[in-house]
Amino acid sequence: MKCNLFVITLLFAATLFGQQNGESISYKYYKAKSAATPTNFAVKGSLQEIIADASIHYKYSNAGWHFIRCTPNSIGKMMETGAVYQLYFNPAQPYVMNDTMRIVQNIDSVLNGEAPLAMPFTGQDVIIGYVDSGVDYLHEDFKNEDGSSRVLYYWDHSLGIDPERTPLKYGYGQ
Repeated sequence: MKCNLFVITLLFAATLFGQQNGESISYKYYKAKSAATPTNFAVKGSLQEIIADASIHYKYSNAGWHFIRCTPNSIGKMMETGAVYQLYFNPAQPYVMNDTMRIVQNIDSVLNGEAPLAMPFTGQDVIIGYVDSGVDYLHEDFKNEDGSSRVLYYWDHSLGIDPERTPLKYGYGQ
């Protein structure tokens, strides 16, 4: 019983001191390491104040959360003033997988129609969507026999706003 009470007290203290001012440990670490590097955040707070801050790129809102892109310094200032009172930050950084999926997902076996498949599957007439760090739409893997690209659409989030090419619902990329 004493051991359980000690563990509960320890967990409470860690929670109390681990997230001062709504800042998680992972956010504090990222802020110390990359304070001026723009990244994506989901926040709760005053939408008017968030939009008014020129250092913050507002994307959209959903269920009370505002999705923005800015530096940890910018979001830190908003938290200090109370304009932002809750922050969600995912410290996981994406990494390039290159061609490992051919091996991991047995794509070559499917293309060759190896057992237990009764026939090969080439992907002809299949449309897929994926998130990637970039795509070389001129790569041989994406070309038709006539040399044209099989890539139908590509949404680059790193490009600036273009009134004709930026999806209105999201307000960023082209």
